[in-house]
Amino acid sequence: MGLAVDSRTPGAVANPEDFSPNLDTGALDQHTLWMGRADMVRRVLSYETSGAADHTHVVAFTDAELNTLLGGGTVTVMTEGPPSNAATGHVHIVVVSSCGATQGFGGAAGLTK
Repeated sequence: MGLAVDSRTPGAVANPEDFSPNLDTGALDQHTLWMGRADMVRRVLSYETSGAADHTHVVAFTDAELNTLLGGGTVTVMTEGPPSNAATGHVHIVVVSSCGATQGFGGAAGLTK
């Protein structure tokens, strides 16, 4: 029996320590990024951060980066600048880690789309 892919199945994540510090304050902004596997399989390329920070960032992925994550890999990306984030216009470098490979994207057996 394979693992079903629905909107609750995580596909990739980044925790606060996976975001570079805010260059304006020197602090970690407590962002998180959660990417649902079903959205990734549907080729959604843009996600918004969440977490305890008082602002959000948009993170956009290329098809190649999404394929790497779906294949079980890790990618390093940069958040987009204004107007999608804090008034200061800062960006973050983010290390995004896969939650596991999806069949057809890296050859993981037992997973279904």
